[in-house]
Amino acid sequence: MAIGALKRVTILGTEDQKIQVLAELQSLGVMHLIDLTPENTHPPLPDPFKDTRLAVRYLEDCPQSQRPARHLGHFNPQQQVERILKLKADSEALMDERDRLVGQISQLKVWGKFHLPNPEALGGLQFFFYQLNLRQFRQLAKTEYAYKVVRQDSRYRYVVVIHPELPSLPFPALQLPDRSLGQLQERLEDVDDSLENLETRRIGATRFANALRDYLTDALNATELLEATHHTYDEAGLFALQGWCPVHRLSEVMALGEKLGFAIETTTPSPDDSPPTYLENRSGFAAGESLIQIYGMPAYGGWDPSAMVFVSFVLFFGLILADAGYGLVLTAIALFLRPRLLQSGQRQLWLLMVALAASSTIYGLLAGEYFGIEAAKGSWLDHIAIFKPDLDKLSELMAFSIGIGALHVSIANAISVYQKWGRPAVGVHLGWILVVVGGYGAWLFRFLLPEAQLAMVGSWALGVGLVSVFCFTHPGPLTPKGILHWLLGGLHGLTDISKIFGDVLSYLRLFALGLSSTYLAVTFNQLAGDMAKTGEIGMLIAFLILLLGHTMNFVLCLMAGTIHGLRLNFIEFYRWSQDPEAEGHPFKPLKKYLFGNVR
Repeated sequence: MAIGALKRVTILGTEDQKIQVLAELQSLGVMHLIDLTPENTHPPLPDPFKDTRLAVRYLEDCPQSQRPARHLGHFNPQQQVERILKLKADSEALMDERDRLVGQISQLKVWGKFHLPNPEALGGLQFFFYQLNLRQFRQLAKTEYAYKVVRQDSRYRYVVVIHPELPSLPFPALQLPDRSLGQLQERLEDVDDSLENLETRRIGATRFANALRDYLTDALNATELLEATHHTYDEAGLFALQGWCPVHRLSEVMALGEKLGFAIETTTPSPDDSPPTYLENRSGFAAGESLIQIYGMPAYGGWDPSAMVFVSFVLFFGLILADAGYGLVLTAIALFLRPRLLQSGQRQLWLLMVALAASSTIYGLLAGEYFGIEAAKGSWLDHIAIFKPDLDKLSELMAFSIGIGALHVSIANAISVYQKWGRPAVGVHLGWILVVVGGYGAWLFRFLLPEAQLAMVGSWALGVGLVSVFCFTHPGPLTPKGILHWLLGGLHGLTDISKIFGDVLSYLRLFALGLSSTYLAVTFNQLAGDMAKTGEIGMLIAFLILLLGHTMNFVLCLMAGTIHGLRLNFIEFYRWSQDPEAEGHPFKPLKKYLFGNVR
């Protein structure tokens, strides 16, 4: 939950030590290297292992796999990669052809099995095929063209027109495949056989998946080491290396210096430096690091919003999904994906999914909603449903959503107070806290929970907050010019009142989206219930309404929860807690890739 402190480390050694020193630093994985060479002297290398990555991924995605090969004396990675990629290309080409064949067969089936005669046997005549509705067929019947109705159904008539050239009709002729239906079906069988053979070869190639991963891991580590050698400054048989190292890992670098005998100097970052941002989070909040990087990395001198964004996003997502049934579906999806996500090194994503599922389920229980069905009256589930989306409680639910917004924005300003302590801006952010809390309290205790004294306290807090914002926005010297700047700056600062109240009211989307998802689910249930009363066919239609309706609602809830849950953090929360001009870059140490983590 913090941005770790870094030290600039300068290493000086002999030229013959360079590779060994870099290799040891790569094993430690604690230094973010600083490029000491002139700009563009060594441009970044293109990924030389793109094909190997594709081959490994193709084998990993195979639904079946064989036991890893043990005897690899004649194993040639490059040849194996070429074979696998050719296998992949051949399979994709055949799959594309299969899709075309299926479409062509479907197009020809309505015409039946036929073979077009040779053009010489037709004496200059040609066949033109049309799929006509009743109105179009009547237009054709009024012409003098020779035609034959091959087939008809409730919507179309399938007609063949025989004429030396393309008939002049107000509707286009169909472009049928050159091959007959029988030829297409025979080719489809051949393609299916070839695909089955290629899939068998792919399964056999999975024996070399581990060997290719080993090769890729070693090759990537060697490439990283080679790239690191281009970041040093070399002169007169010596090399110099600089990088950023976390303070708590500095002792490991010092121990390495004593072991290999190179010189080390450490310095604290100066105001002109731009150190990378090293995030330190416990595993429970580590998923927040991935979330904040969607928007941007905080600066080194700032604060780490990972934990706050993680908790807020999980809470907002649950409020928007607002259904215990949907929460359990999300739980099932998370459990189903667990082996694949953990195997591919995406543990943080899986933990985030579990947290989102838990939040959705818990708030769904508190709302008393289960796929749009309310808990039975008088049951224990009904007793814990304190946030029921009843129409007669809309004011309370709106106040709850606005209260969350007031709390979230106040926390953002409190963080800014902590970050800017000792500067005049502290008075501004303290003022906005009073404005938000006081304004919310005055509204709540004047209109929803009438309490004159508390409403008065809220009004006074609002007024004191505005005065604080006015006084501390642009303090200056006690001179005519300074006082003028102070007055104008204070008035300009007060214009942000519309912004902060707009941000707080923006949290009403939590209430609106949660309510809309609930009533969509209720509507689908009602439609299905009405349809089920019409008979057996109605039961089938009712099932389809429930399946498609709840699937659509669930997907919309996931999209809304993700988009708006992140938006409230990155826009409303960041506006009052982050310096918009202070953006950092991530801490990327020289380190070794681990086996399997090379996708």
